[in-house]
Amino acid sequence: MVEGLTVGELSAKSGIGRKALRLYEAHRILPTPHRTQAGYRLYPSDTLDVLTFVGRARRLGLTLVEIAHIVALRRAGSPPCGHVRRLLEQKASDLESMLRELRRTLNTWHATDGLTAIICPHIEGKGGSIAR
Repeated sequence: MVEGLTVGELSAKSGIGRKALRLYEAHRILPTPHRTQAGYRLYPSDTLDVLTFVGRARRLGLTLVEIAHIVALRRAGSPPCGHVRRLLEQKASDLESMLRELRRTLNTWHATDGLTAIICPHIEGKGGSIAR
């Protein structure tokens, strides 16, 4: 008999819903599980470690496509840490740019008071740069 965790056990131990587990399997983040005679999926026990990585990577802003690529690199025998660092450096740069834009918008909030816009002049004007 092949040992492993059923999707229900994996869900209970990881705190990740069955639907998300199937999504991760479809993205090839999780290994293709073995099937029992009754058709139940059995995941290897180290799948919990993969899910820990996935959860942390998602919180850091990595997409499922990026995570799948990282997991594929590891499964192919390549250490993915250099690739992961480059991705995280780009995410940090993108966040810094977004934070600058957010601050610029908030700092010029008063400049657009009373102006009309389709939705909100504070956002449509890209930080208060609306033509009067």
